Amino acid sequence: MMIVAQILLLGFLVIFENTHGAARRCSSNQPVSRVFPLRRRITFPATTGSCYLSHSGLLLEMTDGKACVLEYSTDGNARLYGVKPMYFSFPCNWWKECYIVSQSYSGAGTYRWSRDATGYEVNHHSITPKAARDTMQRIMGHHYHMTKRNSHQAQANLRKMWGLPAEDDHTSKRSICSCVPRTLSNFLPHDESYNAYQMVKRACRK
Repeated sequence: MMIVAQILLLGFLVIFENTHGAARRCSSNQPVSRVFPLRRRITFPATTGSCYLSHSGLLLEMTDGKACVLEYSTDGNARLYGVKPMYFSFPCNWWKECYIVSQSYSGAGTYRWSRDATGYEVNHHSITPKAARDTMQRIMGHHYHMTKRNSHQAQANLRKMWGLPAEDDHTSKRSICSCVPRTLSNFLPHDESYNAYQMVKRACRK
């Protein structure tokens, strides 16, 4: 029964994404009223799903009811995307409840984030989405690093700056590496995907 429910949900997500198209710009300039930590996997096709890192960001909800995703990207830029507040309570890994936020990138496919269930209220009434993005960029700079200067640190540091809870282990290897990679077959070609796999493997096993 659980498997059937998951299939139906994923089918609905595909229909929703096809009818709503690519992600919009974050159009709201109203103060942020609530933030939710977000998480999704970063996968490499050559690993056949056996090795991945996790990527995180923040879902910003504004006083006008609009929502935007804020993330520190691998190019070293803090970015904002407009999303529709579409949440589904969904069993994650069969025991943990997740809330799915669907987001489409123009020309870059679709990503589904798992959202923190309750989030945190923001009491600083002057924080707009663009101000949040600029602050994240200022505290992180433009030099992304997979394990030392990454999306987890960006969103955690921003929450700390706002006086919101941010777990210290959020930037640990255990949090960054969502699994322990399995050994990859030796016949895998030594292309960019292979090199990316090896980099993730070394980072997660240190």
